Amino acid sequence: MVPIANKPMIDYNLELLRNAKVKWEKIVIITKYLHKEIRDYFNSIEHFDDLEIILPKVNPLDTADAVRKAANYIDTENFIVSMADIITNLPLNDFMSFHHEKGGIASITLKDVPHPRSYGVIMLNQDSRILLFLEKPHPEELSLATLTFSLKETIRLQSNLVNTGIYAFKKKVLDILDRVHDLMDFGKHVFPYLAREHGIFGYARRDYYWIDAGNPQTYLYTNWDVLRRWSFPYFPKATCEENDIWFDCDKPIINLEAKINGPAVIGKNVQVEENVHINPKTAIGDNVTIGKNSIVVNSVLWDDAQVGENCQVQRCLVDYHAVVRNNSTVEEESILFHPRGLLRRSANMVFKSAKNNTLRLRSALRRQLDAINQKLSNCLQMRVNRIIPLLACSLVLIGFIWSYWPGLMDLWSVWQRSDEYSSGLLVPFLAVYILWSRRHDIAQCHIKPSLWGLFAFLVAQGLRFLGLFFMYGSAERLSIVLSIAALVLLLFGWQFFRKVATVLLFLCLMLPWPNRVQAAVALPLQRWATSSSVFCLEMLGYPVVQEGNIIHIGRATVAVAEACNGLRMITAFFIISGLVAFLVKRAWWEKLIILASSLPIALLCNSVRLTITAVAFTVLNGEYWERIFHNFGGYAMMPLALAAVVTELWLLTTLTTLPMKKEAIIIERQKR
Repeated sequence: MVPIANKPMIDYNLELLRNAKVKWEKIVIITKYLHKEIRDYFNSIEHFDDLEIILPKVNPLDTADAVRKAANYIDTENFIVSMADIITNLPLNDFMSFHHEKGGIASITLKDVPHPRSYGVIMLNQDSRILLFLEKPHPEELSLATLTFSLKETIRLQSNLVNTGIYAFKKKVLDILDRVHDLMDFGKHVFPYLAREHGIFGYARRDYYWIDAGNPQTYLYTNWDVLRRWSFPYFPKATCEENDIWFDCDKPIINLEAKINGPAVIGKNVQVEENVHINPKTAIGDNVTIGKNSIVVNSVLWDDAQVGENCQVQRCLVDYHAVVRNNSTVEEESILFHPRGLLRRSANMVFKSAKNNTLRLRSALRRQLDAINQKLSNCLQMRVNRIIPLLACSLVLIGFIWSYWPGLMDLWSVWQRSDEYSSGLLVPFLAVYILWSRRHDIAQCHIKPSLWGLFAFLVAQGLRFLGLFFMYGSAERLSIVLSIAALVLLLFGWQFFRKVATVLLFLCLMLPWPNRVQAAVALPLQRWATSSSVFCLEMLGYPVVQEGNIIHIGRATVAVAEACNGLRMITAFFIISGLVAFLVKRAWWEKLIILASSLPIALLCNSVRLTITAVAFTVLNGEYWERIFHNFGGYAMMPLALAAVVTELWLLTTLTTLPMKKEAIIIERQKR
């Protein structure tokens, strides 16, 4: 809904679809925010009545997840997906012909840009097949990928191509999205997966306009480009145009002494007072007022904005209802709307609070400064041979984080979006806690750096290189843990490494499983979950009919989806069992039993959860309560799992501990 030259950005996308020589069966607009506002907008206009527009109410987690959740609305063999924050005059009919000609499962529109690192970078061969897809790559990733593919002389590289956010798919991609739940974002997950497993193609024409309007700087550029007609045949919102100035036929109220130099667009009910200069590449929304002797240059003023007298506004974005006060000079700023009086009240509250706490803060600071001075004097007395290793470790840590930053961010993204691996977020914190609990034992280790750590680090980087080369994300993620282990060995030596080896192994539990492994176990786990819950329901006396992964119990129907196969519980219970094994003081073989038992405990808990859910569905009415009970059931299994682990520890204690021998006590009567 953000306006570009006074026209909502979504209008440009719909005009692009309308102008294509393609008969669209329907247009599905998927929103995460402002769903009601967008629906009300389409109800209030008529110029898109010739298009069948559907606005489903879904809550997507990312771009590919949006298509996954709207799959029921897609019933054609081929379909197009377009991002809404772009402006382009791409020839869609030619792009669809390219897609049909190549016959791939997916085709992506591409564009040459001078600085590709800010976008998703594509590498093509001479047949337009995509070799590599890097979503907003880190500098060393881009350099390494370019070097790698440059070694293949038969390949023609085009590494300055970027993904422009318009895609064509065959319908079977919906089956892949439904089967592989980790595929959330098109750029980061779907396209690398499809390029590796199926092959996709890139449509790389240079004779069309495209810009990503998704940040304040490019947003201004987009307005300027539309005003300069670079996006032809898509123009600003207006009914008339004169001398490169767009406006509605009922001309705005402009003082005769004001000067407007095009290209510019002027909205409805705009008031421009005397001696105002509106210079080229300026967009002024509806109900805007510009005071006398003011200058507006290369700026965008949204509806109901106000510019005072004697102001200079250059390359700025002025918000709805925002005010530029008299005699102000603003340049390259975003001027936001502040409700009247709110800023003053906030400032008074802050000032009053600061005044009331000055004395208290002064005394607290004095105590803190004394403590800091004491600590600094103690730190300065430290020996140099203790400071140097600390600095070296800090530099290594900073270098490691810098090098692996894209991989760490990718791992964070997996934890945030994937229910199966969200528990992996806890693993680093639990590992730190375990190390802290063992700090006294670790402190006794003799520090002796080992060159074997350097060799191990090179092996880890080799694995990382292979992961980048063959686009195996799991190999790159595994290299993170291996690199940490290698650096520990390099900096601290074998004795320290052996002391923390199990904790380093525990870090592997934070990594998601490889896609092939997950795909291989997902279906058997799903079948097991369905069959075991059916068995439990039959044991409870319920009439049950099983059709594949669907359970019919009475009049209720329960579908055991792939997300209910128990993988989430397996990963979570492995982490819980691993933590318990670290914390309890037991023999090593007992700890192995605890760790191995996490698999049957997870499967048992998942079967119990599905059984209780199926029984609840026969009682509960309403989709809301069914969803609440379904989601809460997973959390309710955690106490059951912990109870099973505690019971297991008690059984191991009972079965392996010998009874203590009691010596007989003989009491004799003393003879007199």
